[in-house]
Amino acid sequence: MLSSVTDLLGIFSRSGTETAPPRELDFSAEELSQPWESQEARDAYPLGLLAACVARTAELGFEGMQDREDRPDFRSCYEEAVGVAVAELPGNLEADDEYQALIDCPNFLRRAWRPSPIDHDLCSLLGAPSFSDAPSVGEKIAWEKFYYSFTMTYRPAITEIMRGEMRTNLRLFQAQLEERIEELHDELRAKLAGGVDSLTLAGLKKDCEDFGLAVSGTKGKLFERLQGFLDGTVAPKKRRRR
Repeated sequence: MLSSVTDLLGIFSRSGTETAPPRELDFSAEELSQPWESQEARDAYPLGLLAACVARTAELGFEGMQDREDRPDFRSCYEEAVGVAVAELPGNLEADDEYQALIDCPNFLRRAWRPSPIDHDLCSLLGAPSFSDAPSVGEKIAWEKFYYSFTMTYRPAITEIMRGEMRTNLRLFQAQLEERIEELHDELRAKLAGGVDSLTLAGLKKDCEDFGLAVSGTKGKLFERLQGFLDGTVAPKKRRRR
């Protein structure tokens, strides 16, 4: 896996495919029906789209491609996701019905993309950044495929990281809670060690209430109830669901 978007962009630059495919605002009907200039041009077109997507990714940077804080673990997931998107784009274009319907009429791909209310705009559904203010049809298709692959790799990876953090935090909270409960029990043991005569009825009732025990009865009953709670023979009252 390549280590950064910069590495990817450098490879495209050295291979001479870093220039985005040409596009015009519009074509005449005759121009739209024209075939590729050569087989080489047809073969180079998806590589040009790929280079354009990588260049746009480098332009957006880590913060522009997603909405998470810049952390080493998130950035590692980001780099991996970009690599997956690069690797999958050629195959995704080959499998895309719209792209395949237009591939033998190159100027349909090169013409400016015009949004329509009935178009299925995958990037908008994903909350993706746009490829540009005026992408070609080919660029629009490629960027949607590229960003979809990126998202489907990146988001599950960071979700698992955050779930792991939540599990860790929950374990820490549980340990702290158990430690505090044990401290309260120790405080109660110390209080009861002086015997029932050293305690007041009000204080015993308050202790019973704090530990979820019944508060009715004499001092002796309350004292025994608290002792039973500490040795496990008396359980707290079940709380009513609201």
